[in-house]
Amino acid sequence: MEPVMNMRRILFLVVVVFLAAAVRVEAGSGVDGFEGAEVVPVEELDSTRGGYKAGTDMMFSFGIEKAVYVNGVLEATSSLNLLSPGGGAGGFSRVPFPGTLIQIGNPGGPNSGTNFSAISPDNFRGIILQNSLDQQRIANITKISVGLNILGAYRENNLSAILNQQLFRSIR
Repeated sequence: MEPVMNMRRILFLVVVVFLAAAVRVEAGSGVDGFEGAEVVPVEELDSTRGGYKAGTDMMFSFGIEKAVYVNGVLEATSSLNLLSPGGGAGGFSRVPFPGTLIQIGNPGGPNSGTNFSAISPDNFRGIILQNSLDQQRIANITKISVGLNILGAYRENNLSAILNQQLFRSIR
């Protein structure tokens, strides 16, 4: 039974090789559907290929948001947002966040350490958390968001969506 299987395999390979040789297509023979097509020079292709250019329609934004939860309750938030309208590096607007002091327990107690209650929020930026109690669940969540929007592409997508919506309405 094994010699018959080997014979079938050999016969199959011979048929595959024969078919491959019979349908061999020469480059530029027209069988591929591109006969008579003009070949574009590489220099012209390089000038028309896509790429990214930042124009005046670019918007860049960067933001950091922090939230502090103590025992599941939101106690403090702070945010820093940088926005560059028009893509210019000098056009950043910075919104500073004030300092926040969170004290858990007795700030003057023996386990509290340094008493931060005398610090003015105008003198520091950020969050100071002072905890003098045991078994407190403290969660600090930081969200960093970066956005790069191109106004022209947004307008184009919006126009496309409006046209599609009108097309669907006309079908009804």
